[in-house]
Amino acid sequence: MFGYARVAAVAASQVAKDGLHFVENTKRIVLDMDNTRFPAIKVDSSLPPLLPTLDPRRANQVRSILTSMHVSPAQLEALPGFFIATFLYAEGQTNPVPSVGGVIVDRAKALDRPINGYAAASDVEHLRKPVDFAHINQSVDGATIEFLLDARQRVGPIGAYCEKLYGERRSEELERFTKTMSDQRRSRVADLSRR
Repeated sequence: MFGYARVAAVAASQVAKDGLHFVENTKRIVLDMDNTRFPAIKVDSSLPPLLPTLDPRRANQVRSILTSMHVSPAQLEALPGFFIATFLYAEGQTNPVPSVGGVIVDRAKALDRPINGYAAASDVEHLRKPVDFAHINQSVDGATIEFLLDARQRVGPIGAYCEKLYGERRSEELERFTKTMSDQRRSRVADLSRR
């Protein structure tokens, strides 16, 4: 079929259709893990806002983009860096509910196919670790936002671009692009640890 990503079924309808076709013609489904609900994440409200630290031109670009995403001006001015980076990375992505994988698994359940997972929900819960938002936030600075805005300039809204590559099964291009994003993040974390 195609590699899984949390992408809306409506945005990658052909991938979902192919998955449904496979389910119709199979006797058993094996998942890495079933959907698991995690508790809501609590973020420390004392994290410093990023916008005042940005170059004014870049700050205005961020304001414009996030305002178009319906982030209120008051909320926008108080956002820490990792929230801004997350918004920029997800911009344009279709709400992934139902996701491609969700539609496929729901169909398998409706057909009463046996479904096994490699990891049980309890295993996944056991592996979950607390997130250090303060540390993550320190790795998002003006250079990170500059990188994301430059990527957006090249490809358009990043979330929509990744979704499009997935839906068109352009896996090598998607992998290269997401690796560039990951490499930049790792580089910022490494810079932070050297400080």
